[in-house]
Amino acid sequence: MIVVGVLWTAQGLGWVEGSSMSGSGTWAVLGPLVAGLGLGLVISIVQRARQQRLASELDRERYGQR
Repeated sequence: MIVVGVLWTAQGLGWVEGSSMSGSGTWAVLGPLVAGLGLGLVISIVQRARQQRLASELDRERYGQR
């Protein structure tokens, strides 16, 4: 999502030539939104993985090696 958002932004701003989306203000707005959603998704996945790892370490300390 991040890569697609950056590409759409670049096409919308006219930085990438030869595209039918070049110079379109719509893509210049939608691109950062999609990239932001992708970044939020990555952050939430990383935070959840950290929480699960921490919880499993606490469970091992509390309940032994189950």
